Amino acid sequence: MNSKHFRWVFLAIAVALYFRDYSKTVTIGASLSWSNGEYYFAGGTEPRAIADAIGIIVAYAVFLYFPSPKFGKPMLSMFRRFVAFWFDFVLCMMAIAPLIGIVPTLIEWQRTGNFAWSFVRYTPTPYDGWTTGVLTVLAFIFLALYFALPLVFRKPSPGTCIMGYQIVADDGNPLPIRQALSRTAYGFRAVCTGFLGPFASRNSENGKFWLDERFATHAVKLD
Repeated sequence: MNSKHFRWVFLAIAVALYFRDYSKTVTIGASLSWSNGEYYFAGGTEPRAIADAIGIIVAYAVFLYFPSPKFGKPMLSMFRRFVAFWFDFVLCMMAIAPLIGIVPTLIEWQRTGNFAWSFVRYTPTPYDGWTTGVLTVLAFIFLALYFALPLVFRKPSPGTCIMGYQIVADDGNPLPIRQALSRTAYGFRAVCTGFLGPFASRNSENGKFWLDERFATHAVKLD
């Protein structure tokens, strides 16, 4: 058994998260806005969401230590890359948002003396800004590591595993952590400019587009 077989685990988790749809019942994480004199601060989490988050993190950690799959031919599809990114993004956010939501929930409990899994407030407090700022930074760090660590460990990400391919270095070696983080940052830029995809430079025969050319990587199918 190798990391390729985890695709069914992560696919099952993604499907389960879709049908849970916590957003209809509670606020997950923290949100702050102040516009036209109207203040809004919401935060919270949910026990099932916390359990799901822990399950995703454990599955991800075990996944990274399983043997690597065998590589096949270059993977040419940009659509598969796009879908893989959104699988990864959703899994990552559902791993961190419920845990982040614990912080504002506990702070609000300490302030009011009344515990609630989710709350909305329309009046500011001195700690709303720094709480949201610190949690946002932590979320970005977690997000960057989620995408970068598979490159460092020479493994597919959960999303690319589901879609049946992996990003590997041209020389076959794991990417150094700084290079992996830099590629992750440029990867988000690639997603944000995805509408330019038809006009972007690519080398489909070798499973590359401009991001791979910049970082000497390419996409291969998993056998």
